[in-house]
Amino acid sequence: YTSFEVLAAHVWRSWARAIGFPPNQKLKLVFSVNVRNRVKPGLPEGYYGNAFVLGCAETSAKELEERGIGFGSGLVKRAKERVGNEHVREVMELVWERKACPDPVGVLIVSQWSRLGLEKIDVGMGKLLHVGPVCCDRYCLFLPLREHCVSVKVMVAVPTLAVDNYQLFMRASHL
Repeated sequence: YTSFEVLAAHVWRSWARAIGFPPNQKLKLVFSVNVRNRVKPGLPEGYYGNAFVLGCAETSAKELEERGIGFGSGLVKRAKERVGNEHVREVMELVWERKACPDPVGVLIVSQWSRLGLEKIDVGMGKLLHVGPVCCDRYCLFLPLREHCVSVKVMVAVPTLAVDNYQLFMRASHL
């Protein structure tokens, strides 16, 4: 598994366990997948715009908790692998018909910003200290750390009552 697949699965599982969803609650992990090399014909040479669709891993709260990080990582990996011509066209149709709307409960949206080079940007007064959007209850960012190029900062919103449990589950994956 890639580092993204494992970290995303670990964050997803810890988030779900900390919130304490009912065992039969359907959970989704949504993330962007670059489609530049996944569609035929490919994008034209020199195209610099965005080229992504959302991938979605899905399971029940019970399965995600009981089957562990390897199971979650596999779900993320398979969700990435499903993104191809057919998936991209289905997503385009849903967006065109305005039917693409995430479920109101049990959805965590992960965005990996750790490889965008944000930690290298200098706006004239030195490098940025922090980069990140306003958080909402279902959004998670993987951000770069300025002084630790192989580390990632995970920024995720959890309800106040779940913060201690989230930190516990993130630090102790065997629980």
